[in-house]
Amino acid sequence: MRARPEWAAARVAMLYLPFGVEPPTADLAADLRARGGIVCVPVWDIGAGRYALAELPADAAVAPGYGGIPEPVGTPRVDPASVDLFVLPGLLFDRTGTRLGHGRGHLDRLLAARRPGAAVLGLAFPWQIADAPIPREPHDVPMDAVLVP
Repeated sequence: MRARPEWAAARVAMLYLPFGVEPPTADLAADLRARGGIVCVPVWDIGAGRYALAELPADAAVAPGYGGIPEPVGTPRVDPASVDLFVLPGLLFDRTGTRLGHGRGHLDRLLAARRPGAAVLGLAFPWQIADAPIPREPHDVPMDAVLVP
Protein backbone atom coordinates (compact mmCIF):
# COMPACT_ATOMS: atom_id res chain seq x y z
CA MET A 1 0.00 0.00 0.00
CA ARG A 2 2.72 2.46 0.97
CA ALA A 3 4.27 2.18 -2.50
CA ARG A 4 1.03 3.28 -4.18
CA PRO A 5 0.94 6.89 -5.43
CA GLU A 6 -2.60 7.24 -4.04
CA TRP A 7 -1.26 6.50 -0.56
CA ALA A 8 1.69 8.87 -0.88
CA ALA A 9 -0.60 11.69 -2.04
CA ALA A 10 -3.31 11.13 0.60
CA ARG A 11 -3.65 13.67 3.38
CA VAL A 12 -7.06 12.40 4.49
CA ALA A 13 -7.79 8.67 4.16
CA MET A 14 -10.70 6.51 5.13
CA LEU A 15 -9.51 3.24 6.56
CA TYR A 16 -11.53 0.79 8.64
CA LEU A 17 -11.23 -0.87 12.01
CA PRO A 18 -10.90 -4.57 11.17
CA PHE A 19 -13.84 -6.78 12.02
CA GLY A 20 -13.84 -10.53 11.69
CA VAL A 21 -11.36 -11.69 9.08
CA GLU A 22 -10.25 -8.39 7.54
CA PRO A 23 -6.68 -7.25 6.88
CA PRO A 24 -5.26 -5.03 9.61
CA THR A 25 -4.99 -1.27 9.08
CA ALA A 26 -3.24 -0.05 12.26
CA ASP A 27 0.16 0.29 10.53
CA LEU A 28 -1.41 2.29 7.71
CA ALA A 29 -3.15 4.58 10.20
CA ALA A 30 0.12 5.14 12.09
CA ASP A 31 1.97 5.88 8.84
CA LEU A 32 -0.60 8.46 7.73
CA ARG A 33 -0.66 10.14 11.14
CA ALA A 34 3.17 10.27 11.16
CA ARG A 35 2.96 12.22 7.88
CA GLY A 36 0.53 14.67 9.47
CA GLY A 37 -2.50 13.15 7.76
CA ILE A 38 -5.98 12.50 9.07
CA VAL A 39 -7.39 9.00 9.44
CA CYS A 40 -11.13 8.50 9.40
CA VAL A 41 -13.34 5.43 9.56
CA PRO A 42 -17.01 4.65 8.93
CA VAL A 43 -19.36 5.19 11.88
CA TRP A 44 -23.05 4.42 11.95
CA ASP A 45 -25.29 7.51 12.05
CA ILE A 46 -28.35 6.21 13.87
CA GLY A 47 -30.50 9.23 13.01
CA ALA A 48 -29.76 9.02 9.29
CA GLY A 49 -29.69 5.22 9.12
CA ARG A 50 -26.43 5.24 7.16
CA TYR A 51 -22.69 5.44 7.55
CA ALA A 52 -20.87 8.72 8.09
CA LEU A 53 -17.15 9.26 8.63
CA ALA A 54 -15.44 10.10 11.90
CA GLU A 55 -11.85 10.94 12.64
CA LEU A 56 -9.76 8.20 14.24
CA PRO A 57 -7.03 9.77 16.39
CA ALA A 58 -4.40 7.39 17.77
CA ASP A 59 -5.87 7.68 21.26
CA ALA A 60 -9.54 7.31 20.27
CA ALA A 61 -11.79 5.20 22.44
CA VAL A 62 -13.33 2.44 20.32
CA ALA A 63 -16.55 0.51 20.95
CA PRO A 64 -18.76 -1.88 18.97
CA GLY A 65 -21.10 -0.01 16.64
CA TYR A 66 -23.63 -1.11 14.03
CA GLY A 67 -23.49 -4.88 13.61
CA GLY A 68 -20.72 -5.09 16.22
CA ILE A 69 -18.26 -3.33 13.90
CA PRO A 70 -15.76 -1.26 15.92
CA GLU A 71 -15.91 2.51 15.64
CA PRO A 72 -14.48 5.49 17.53
CA VAL A 73 -16.55 7.14 20.22
CA GLY A 74 -17.06 10.90 20.35
CA THR A 75 -14.65 11.93 17.61
CA PRO A 76 -15.27 14.69 15.05
CA ARG A 77 -17.09 13.90 11.80
CA VAL A 78 -15.24 14.11 8.49
CA ASP A 79 -16.84 15.23 5.23
CA PRO A 80 -16.50 12.41 2.65
CA ALA A 81 -15.74 15.07 0.02
CA SER A 82 -12.53 15.92 1.91
CA VAL A 83 -11.18 12.36 1.70
CA ASP A 84 -8.37 11.71 -0.78
CA LEU A 85 -8.31 7.92 -0.48
CA PHE A 86 -10.86 5.31 0.58
CA VAL A 87 -9.55 1.89 1.64
CA LEU A 88 -12.27 -0.75 1.95
CA PRO A 89 -12.48 -4.30 3.21
CA GLY A 90 -14.70 -6.88 1.58
CA LEU A 91 -15.72 -10.50 1.76
CA LEU A 92 -14.58 -11.10 -1.83
CA PHE A 93 -13.10 -9.12 -4.72
CA ASP A 94 -12.63 -10.05 -8.34
CA ARG A 95 -9.90 -9.02 -10.75
CA THR A 96 -12.07 -6.28 -12.29
CA GLY A 97 -12.35 -4.45 -8.94
CA THR A 98 -15.83 -5.63 -8.02
CA ARG A 99 -16.23 -5.83 -4.26
CA LEU A 100 -18.64 -8.08 -2.43
CA GLY A 101 -19.43 -6.72 1.00
CA HIS A 102 -22.15 -7.79 3.38
CA GLY A 103 -24.86 -7.07 0.82
CA ARG A 104 -26.46 -3.95 2.21
CA GLY A 105 -24.66 -1.31 0.10
CA HIS A 106 -23.82 0.88 3.11
CA LEU A 107 -20.23 1.62 2.09
CA ASP A 108 -21.25 2.12 -1.55
CA ARG A 109 -23.71 4.82 -0.41
CA LEU A 110 -20.94 6.45 1.62
CA LEU A 111 -18.66 6.37 -1.45
CA ALA A 112 -21.35 8.13 -3.49
CA ALA A 113 -20.50 11.30 -1.48
CA ARG A 114 -16.80 11.21 -2.39
CA ARG A 115 -15.30 13.93 -4.52
CA PRO A 116 -14.33 13.22 -8.13
CA GLY A 117 -10.79 11.87 -8.32
CA ALA A 118 -10.75 10.36 -4.83
CA ALA A 119 -9.14 6.92 -5.08
CA VAL A 120 -10.93 3.76 -3.90
CA LEU A 121 -8.75 0.77 -3.03
CA GLY A 122 -9.74 -2.63 -1.70
CA LEU A 123 -7.60 -4.42 0.88
CA ALA A 124 -7.88 -8.21 0.95
CA PHE A 125 -6.13 -11.42 1.82
CA PRO A 126 -5.10 -13.57 -1.18
CA TRP A 127 -7.95 -16.02 -0.58
CA GLN A 128 -10.45 -13.16 -0.96
CA ILE A 129 -9.55 -12.61 -4.64
CA ALA A 130 -11.78 -14.52 -7.06
CA ASP A 131 -10.53 -15.48 -10.51
CA ALA A 132 -14.07 -15.50 -11.91
CA PRO A 133 -16.14 -12.30 -12.06
CA ILE A 134 -18.57 -11.74 -9.23
CA PRO A 135 -21.94 -10.03 -9.77
CA ARG A 136 -21.94 -6.22 -9.74
CA GLU A 137 -25.10 -4.28 -8.96
CA PRO A 138 -25.66 -0.79 -10.39
CA HIS A 139 -24.96 0.82 -6.98
CA ASP A 140 -21.67 -1.08 -6.47
CA VAL A 141 -18.60 1.17 -6.63
CA PRO A 142 -15.68 -0.62 -8.31
CA MET A 143 -12.26 -0.47 -6.72
CA ASP A 144 -9.46 1.32 -8.56
CA ALA A 145 -7.24 -1.55 -7.39
CA VAL A 146 -7.35 -4.38 -4.88
CA LEU A 147 -4.23 -4.80 -2.76
CA VAL A 148 -3.03 -7.80 -0.80
CA PRO A 149 -0.93 -7.07 2.32
